[in-house]
Order: sequence, then structure tokens, then C-alpha cells
Amino acid sequence: GVSRTLGYRWYETSGKLDLTETDISYRTRQLIIPPFTLQTVGGANDLNEYNFTVEVFVADEPNKASYASIAVFVARSEVLVKTAQGDRTVTRGSIYVLDAR
Repeated sequence: GVSRTLGYRWYETSGKLDLTETDISYRTRQLIIPPFTLQTVGGANDLNEYNFTVEVFVADEPNKASYASIAVFVARSEVLVKTAQGDRTVTRGSIYVLDAR
């Protein structure tokens, strides 16, 4: 009979992330990237582009494959702080020292 089992292999093709050197499962149907894995660059308006490609193949015949690609853009985001307790009022633009340990 015809095999219906598919295999998957993900690649990051811009050279910024080698999935084989991470704990990320790159041979699964979905690529799940943990938080803080993809890095930002530059300032608030700069984007860092990562390009991912998935290879989908018949498990019994890995030479028969199809490919799909996607670009992921990573940008810096604002830091929002919510304090659980306290009676200080901090106005916008003021310096607020936060101990994040």
C-alpha cells in the first residue's frame, strides 16, 4: 500500500538560528519557538528578520518532498510595569527603578 505517514524538518534559512544546536523540536509538524529565542536588533523601529522553511516528505520516501517558507519579523516591545503594592505615583517620563530579581 501507499504510505500516508509524513515527516517534517524545519530550517532557519537566514543563518541566524541553527535549530540543530537548540532544544527546539525541528522534526515535528509544528515549530514551537520558546520565548526569548529570537533576538531583536537596533532600536524600537528596527526589525530582525528570520526565515523558516519546512520540508514535508513521505516518511518511506524522503526524496519526495514539498517545501513552504515564512518570514518572521521580531521587534522590540515596550516594557509595561505593574506594581502589586505600593503607594508611589510615577508620572510618564520619570525614572522608575525596578529590581527584577
